[in-house]
Parts: sequence; structure tokens; C-alpha cells
Amino acid sequence: MVFFHRFAPAVVVGYISIKKYFPLEIAGTTTGMINLFPFAGAALGQPPMGLYLDHFGGSGDHYCVDAYSFAFKIRPALFVWRVRGQAG
Repeated sequence: MVFFHRFAPAVVVGYISIKKYFPLEIAGTTTGMINLFPFAGAALGQPPMGLYLDHFGGSGDHYCVDAYSFAFKIRPALFVWRVRGQAG
């Protein structure tokens, strides 16, 4: 929840940029493209976390707190690694 409150205003900046840089005729298309990326990130990011939890943290239907903690801590590091790999 902390991340949502921290990064949610960035979405508003995206909408303002759409209005500023794109003609009104294609505003719906550009808004749809902007909305695609957070949903795609969630859809593509959850399965690897689930695989990690199944492999390292599972005991029946329960997972240990340490496995969840590591899975959520590694996500920002993987994001930075991915962005740096594309930039270089």
C-alpha cells in the first residue's frame, strides 16, 4: 500500500502529458496505451513471484513471511536491473 501512495501521482503526470503532447482525436488511444503498461507489468510480474514462493516458501497452502518479504523486496531491484539493461 505504501508503494501505491508513493507512485500513484506518476499516473496523473502521464495523463497530463497525453493532453499536452497528443491531439485530442487520439487521446483515447494514447490513454489506452498508457494504461496497458501497469496492467501488463502486474500480469507478467505475478507468475514469477508465485513460482518463487512455491519453490522456496511453501508448506501446504501457507508460505512463510520471509519468502513473501524477499519476493516483494526483489521486485524493485529487478526493475532497476531491467531499466539499466535497456539503457546501456
